[in-house]
Amino acid sequence: MTVAAKKGEIQRVIEHLKEKYPRSPWVVAGDFNIVSSTWTVEQAVKQGKISRETVATLNSIERMWRVEEEGLGVEDAWVVGRAALGEGLVQEEEHMNIDDDMDESEDGDNRLFAGEQGATYDPMRNDVAAKVVGSGGNMRPQRYDRILVRGQQVLRIGRFNRFGFVKADQEKGEGHEMGQYASDHWGVRCLLKVVQQAGEQTTEKTVEEKSGVTALETSIRLVKPPAGPLSEPGSLKEAMAELNIFPSQEETAKRKAAFQALKAILLDTPPPNQSPHHPSTDSSSEPQRPPTQPPLIITPVGSFALGVHTSSSDIDVLAIGPFSTSTFFSLAIQRLRRASSSPLYSQHQPKILRRIHSSTGTMLELSISQIKFDLQYCPAAHIASHWPRILSTAPPGNAVWSLPALTLTKLKAARDLDYLRRTVPDLAVFREAHRA
Repeated sequence: MTVAAKKGEIQRVIEHLKEKYPRSPWVVAGDFNIVSSTWTVEQAVKQGKISRETVATLNSIERMWRVEEEGLGVEDAWVVGRAALGEGLVQEEEHMNIDDDMDESEDGDNRLFAGEQGATYDPMRNDVAAKVVGSGGNMRPQRYDRILVRGQQVLRIGRFNRFGFVKADQEKGEGHEMGQYASDHWGVRCLLKVVQQAGEQTTEKTVEEKSGVTALETSIRLVKPPAGPLSEPGSLKEAMAELNIFPSQEETAKRKAAFQALKAILLDTPPPNQSPHHPSTDSSSEPQRPPTQPPLIITPVGSFALGVHTSSSDIDVLAIGPFSTSTFFSLAIQRLRRASSSPLYSQHQPKILRRIHSSTGTMLELSISQIKFDLQYCPAAHIASHWPRILSTAPPGNAVWSLPALTLTKLKAARDLDYLRRTVPDLAVFREAHRA
């Protein structure tokens, strides 16, 4: 089916809903089978498979449901769920460790193009989909399956997630066989809540009467960009690549390896390329963490974690754990010095550049693989014990965040990162726009 035919089908669905149910809530769910990956579209244009007019038609399909002039007000459950807080937070695949999601910012997410986040069809991860595509086919992730909701002040999108994944250990190769996936698509589901209209209206009116403040609404008019060399699909990215604005793949891989080496040093675990059965250090003389003691969390923050770093950027790292600040930095310095003389870390050349004391606490400036790191520590045992799920299960007003001001300051970078990763609808587009 052509793109124009798909647009015609969707237009007929919209016209039917407008005619038969003009004031009712709508829920439209299913496999829309519309290409979402901009990489796929750009490659099709370059290969002459589709025209520029087809690209314009494809882009217009995305906008059809959101035409405010016609009063549609249809929301994409994935976009809303990703942006919401607390109970509305996107509940990702239930089997996945959220640490993997944080790692995705350092690894997998950086390779995603616009329109590939939240994919429900991914031949690169789903063997059934890969078999359907076959060799030489388009292997890029696509968000084919969607749930669209027009609430009409009756329904509200509560939660959204995808399902149908294999377990994490199976996906890593332990017992992974064809047939463990139920389908070449992953499923999507959404929790809709009925809005208590009368109660909410009364409450809102009371608040407005008490405050004396009238809500301000600002209309936004979309302006089509003028025709030019940068208006073509993929032209902005190509121009930025020619200017070497994007870090090279080799440089990105070097930064990932350097971070993993630092993480292994601080946690006193074998290096990434070392077998866990052959410990890299003898830590028998150091105090061991009791099984009931909270873990030590090492997580990237800042531009590197968000995927908007440049070739000259430092890598900001936050450690969260149960120790006091002085104990952590004593152990960190001890382990860094030991690693600097260990042949296991010779390729990374770990160095302590200086120790900085300021009003916001202590920070170590480090060099790993000739890349600068800024290491900070936050003593927060409860946060470390429930990391990273606590970011989604404890909204900003939750009592768990009733912490000293200095502790909250240290955690701010990680919380801001989590908020941005959830609220930005398409991180690939955001990263490109940020660098532009």
